[in-house]
Amino acid sequence: IYLFGTIHVLPEGFRWRNAQFDAVVDEVDELIVESTDGDQGGAMGVAGPKVAAMMEKRAPTSEQLPADVRGKWRKLVEMSGLPFEYTDRVPLMIAMLSFGMGDFGEEAEDDRPVSTYEFGVETVLEEEFRASDRPIGSIENFSGVLLSMVRVDDRLVMGDLAKQLRDWFNGALIQKYEHRAHAVQHEIQSLVYQGFLHDA
Repeated sequence: IYLFGTIHVLPEGFRWRNAQFDAVVDEVDELIVESTDGDQGGAMGVAGPKVAAMMEKRAPTSEQLPADVRGKWRKLVEMSGLPFEYTDRVPLMIAMLSFGMGDFGEEAEDDRPVSTYEFGVETVLEEEFRASDRPIGSIENFSGVLLSMVRVDDRLVMGDLAKQLRDWFNGALIQKYEHRAHAVQHEIQSLVYQGFLHDA
């Protein structure tokens, strides 16, 4: 059994593997991830009707937020590449999950690559294992997780969202987290190439 920590979203071309890791991938019989792409698709089939019912009754996030941060909420959604009307209507925790799979950074003024789910470790590995007809398993009941997120009371997180939006001034908050993310990526890349990969 080999254990390897993964990152869901990465920029195209980011080098997160080495020859030792590739040898392990070629050797093993099965891949176990947190949740597979198939799990996520099936979970939406289960939770979709519940989410749709909640959207009909739920006040849009923009109406629940204080007036002084509504413009920043719209800007945040636009930066994610997600449709505003949909994102504004879904339960807030679902919107946050969607942000994690979005394409933040498309409007960046520099040449730093955008991190996306498409280039995340799990997505890449699942494609390789499917191509070689090897089984892929998961340790998480994604349907249960998604339904739990749907049931979270928006009021528990709306205040924190408002505070974070107030702290976000001319992109300063986003820039701060981008710098942190790039520092973490650099550290991970260094560890990979130093051979810090262990079997258990």
